[in-house]
Amino acid sequence: MHLFFVFILLFSGATPYSQADSRSRQNLNDTHWDPVFNDPFSLLPDVGAMAEAQRKDAAFQERDFEQKFNRLIHSLVDFGTNYNNGHIVDVKKIKAVREAWKELEKTDWFKSRNK
Repeated sequence: MHLFFVFILLFSGATPYSQADSRSRQNLNDTHWDPVFNDPFSLLPDVGAMAEAQRKDAAFQERDFEQKFNRLIHSLVDFGTNYNNGHIVDVKKIKAVREAWKELEKTDWFKSRNK
């Protein structure tokens, strides 16, 4: 259906602009275009902002790793204390250690070491 209309427009000789419109239009080469950015360096990335973002990202990753590592250590200490007190293996504590280990493996530090 759309193809039919395209053929009608192509073969009918219709132009997108009427003759009256073409007389009132200005030549695009004669018009003055103001630049959007007057400063040629405004399109360059802000190196200081990029460095700050990288620093914040590294700090976030380090904090994330520390929190997950501390969670693993606490769950290991909890399991060890429970086992030493009664020589009982608590399955819930083993699951907590396993989950803490899996969360630690998901950090970017482990991901970057496996590449």
